[in-house]
Amino acid sequence: MNSLDTVQQPGDALLIRGPEGQEGSVLDSTDRFYRSLVEQMLEGAALLSPAGGILYANPQLADLVQVKADELLGLLMRDFVCSSDLLSFDRFLGSALGGRAKEEVSLMARDGSLSPVYISGSTLGADGANGICLIVTDLTLQKRNEQLAADERLARSVLEHVTEAVVVCDAEGRIIRMSEEASRLTLAGVGAWFSDAYPLRLSSTEIRSAQRIVGYASSGGQLRGLDAALEDPQGRSRSVVVAAGPLWGVGQRVIGCIVVLTDFTEHRRIQEGLRLAQRLESIGRLAGGMAHEINNQMAVVLGFAEFALKQAGLPSQATQDITHIHRAAERAATVTRQLLAFSRRQLLQPSVVGINAMVGEFEPVIRRVMPDHIELVTALVASPDLVRVDVSQFEQVMLNLALNAFDAMPSRGTLTIETSRETMGEQQQRPGALILMLPGPYLRLAFSDTGTGIPGDVMEHIFEPFFTTKAVGKGTGLGLSTAYGIVKQSSGYIWVSSADGEGTTFEILLPAVGAETAPAGAAVSGAAAGRGEAVLVVEDEPLVRELAARTLRESGYVVYEAMDGLQALEKLPAIQPIQLVVCDLAMPRMNGPQLIIRMKETHPTVPVLLISGLPDQAGLRAECVEGQAVLLKPFPPGALVQAVRELLDGAPP
Repeated sequence: MNSLDTVQQPGDALLIRGPEGQEGSVLDSTDRFYRSLVEQMLEGAALLSPAGGILYANPQLADLVQVKADELLGLLMRDFVCSSDLLSFDRFLGSALGGRAKEEVSLMARDGSLSPVYISGSTLGADGANGICLIVTDLTLQKRNEQLAADERLARSVLEHVTEAVVVCDAEGRIIRMSEEASRLTLAGVGAWFSDAYPLRLSSTEIRSAQRIVGYASSGGQLRGLDAALEDPQGRSRSVVVAAGPLWGVGQRVIGCIVVLTDFTEHRRIQEGLRLAQRLESIGRLAGGMAHEINNQMAVVLGFAEFALKQAGLPSQATQDITHIHRAAERAATVTRQLLAFSRRQLLQPSVVGINAMVGEFEPVIRRVMPDHIELVTALVASPDLVRVDVSQFEQVMLNLALNAFDAMPSRGTLTIETSRETMGEQQQRPGALILMLPGPYLRLAFSDTGTGIPGDVMEHIFEPFFTTKAVGKGTGLGLSTAYGIVKQSSGYIWVSSADGEGTTFEILLPAVGAETAPAGAAVSGAAAGRGEAVLVVEDEPLVRELAARTLRESGYVVYEAMDGLQALEKLPAIQPIQLVVCDLAMPRMNGPQLIIRMKETHPTVPVLLISGLPDQAGLRAECVEGQAVLLKPFPPGALVQAVRELLDGAPP
């Protein structure tokens, strides 16, 4: 490796002895200035032989490779070059002997550490006979600064595009960096105290303040999944989840902390909406089941009360008492219809209508019940505005929303009814909607008042049946729950937005439909009285069966009775000719739809009138009962007679 025998440095002259014993003076006493300059310069410098041996090295180069300057003399320069850069260094030497050359390589120090350097070289003497002058520039600091600049650009890019609120604080809790999302949650900026910029309301029993978060993380602690609430610059409460950890500096020293705030407000709202929808669904099932039983009993009470009132010679007091019983039963029947509407088990008769026409035709009704101190304003969208709803039921929805608005404006105010068109995309959702919405075109109907608003603790119960903030006797608590059920049963969405003291808006979205032609109804002929036709009444509830049978017998029909579908099939062959079947929808052993399927095999032309206290939409939409006439319990006797007469008059001969 050593291409030189000895090297001496007598006085101020640098003497070099070559392998043949020749001696040369590179720097003599007349070149003191240049020698001082070489040894004081910041770069490393060396004189290399044509073969790459070190003839001279200044202290800076010696420090870089961690070898004393006099120990470097006679060694090959390539021995200090990183193995991956040897080919580049050899090309550099060849080029430097021919004139000038430059290259970037890494030098390996005695302790094995690598330093990136920039080397430049030029020949000394003709054809490089006196060797190569080598200048070595340490790039460690430059590379470190470049890396820091790259890291800075990366950090800035991350903070600009990250969806979470990321806040970087020093050890004292001052903000030194923040993401775009973090800026959105506060009016404060860099330099502010974290606890002032983000006054978190924490649910943790241990970490109760923002100062504790910074202090804990700045001491090396880690926090994950800490629930908190925060008020944004617009005054809105946001639900956030907090995570925090230490910010590490040079030498694994903690110099601050990083706090990440994830805004879960929308996620929590959807969760709450789902829980509310599930709770309403459970309440609806219970209410629907109760309504079914009540309807059966109310049908009996109403029917037999009518029979009693028809009797001649009743004392006036008895007539009055029975009338009161009849009216009370009618009110109870109204409540059950509202429960059925809420539970979405009410039988609707939808048709295609213009939402503007529906609002316009119902506006006089709203004005008649509207107090004098309230102003009504309408803003209706231009056509097309077609939706498919049960008009009579939807008028009930509009009346309930209007009455609710009037109650919220006891002194003065304005009720605004507006319609508009909206289109929901695949990933689009309406703010405030309780559940996810299907994409497509919709018609929006909104009732907005300038009243007292709804407190937050009331909002979560607003659509529950029997929930009311009115005094006892002032309301049933079924108005909004009924509206909710009718809208949902119409494949629509309803939600409310309000703040205490700032008014309330109820919004409804209904699927938009194209123009359709309503089917013409069958003509009704003749009087309702029977003409001796044979009718089979199939009902599992004895009192309801007795009521229906007596009603039809007294109206001139020949009536047969069966307690369920199986008994009906047993009796059918003996009834000749059977002309109509009145059948309950839900019965044990064999229900109404199952009986219809079996009847089509033996009596395909016999019409069937379905009766039910709880119209099951899945059952009524079954193929076997599609188009069947349905009569809802409780029904007055006259309604049953009329329905039977209409079916018989429209039946094929």
